[in-house]
Amino acid sequence: PSHDNEFKLDLEALVQIANNLSTEDPKFSAFLKVVLDKQARPNNKLLVFSTFRHTLAYLEIKLKETSIRIGLIHGDVPEEFRRELRSRFSRPKDDPRSIDLLLSSEVGCEGLDFQFCDGIVNYDLPWNPMRVEQRIGRIDRYGQRSETVAIYNFITPGTVDAEIYERCLLRIGVFRQSLGGSEEILGKLTKEIS
Repeated sequence: PSHDNEFKLDLEALVQIANNLSTEDPKFSAFLKVVLDKQARPNNKLLVFSTFRHTLAYLEIKLKETSIRIGLIHGDVPEEFRRELRSRFSRPKDDPRSIDLLLSSEVGCEGLDFQFCDGIVNYDLPWNPMRVEQRIGRIDRYGQRSETVAIYNFITPGTVDAEIYERCLLRIGVFRQSLGGSEEILGKLTKEIS
């Protein structure tokens, strides 16, 4: 009985903490700044990855408050609709049917190439380095029109994700390889992330 009471008190304390959480989302605010900066460029296309479907849904809802035209691809989106979204994403920004930003899961982008897009956001980083490579490979491929591609990684300091990033992904050189061995870009990227 005392365990039940203890559990109930813990649960009530947790609910109280949850109710007092701020509605401010610093991660989304930082993300929105990247998105808006990109929209001001001639090539405004941005491919945004998240491992989690509920995160993609959250981003879609939050981005609908802006004038940015959004597409969403995940495993349950039929193949023909994925191809249509990719086609709309490839259109110039002045085309009324164009999409500016594509939200995607890993699975959503399988088999699709986006060499017309030169910016990727990893809203969360998968722990498997091959997944990171595959994400970057969607745009960093033959036919890429831009001299450089921008890769934005969103990592919250003091979390397990930050530790995985520091210990694994940077150490084994995922971004160094993907960026063609350009130490200058990697150094700047690492500094910005830190």
